[in-house]
Amino acid sequence: MTKCFNRGQNSSLPRLLYVGDVPVESSYHGSALIYRLLQIYPADNLMIVEAGLSESKSARRLSGVRYAPSLQPGRRWLNTRLHGFVASLFTFLAPYRERAIKRTLGEFRPEAVLTVAHGYSWIAAARYAGRHNLPLHFIVHDDW
Repeated sequence: MTKCFNRGQNSSLPRLLYVGDVPVESSYHGSALIYRLLQIYPADNLMIVEAGLSESKSARRLSGVRYAPSLQPGRRWLNTRLHGFVASLFTFLAPYRERAIKRTLGEFRPEAVLTVAHGYSWIAAARYAGRHNLPLHFIVHDDW
């Protein structure tokens, strides 16, 4: 793989906001793929909002990158017999979680948004990008 930029350099790459249910950590499956995709991205131009059902482990995170948890409220209800109802409710309410993303950012002003089609937070990420007129990078992988 040819590097197009060095991780330590401040490059012309946009300030990128990742919002997703897939944690960005050096572990396995989709988490490892997103980790590898972002591991050479300039740390000062990247913020990761973990908006899903679980948080990444700090020892497995990208070094120097801001991670902000904004976990799905009521996520434990997905592990009950009410799963179907709760999943529908989470899907319906997902666009409104855009406000939580905005509060989480603090001083970080993204110029582009990255998300993965998994879970519910991609809907909030898409709404945030649309409302702020930002490009949305949408990764779809093995989604039925």
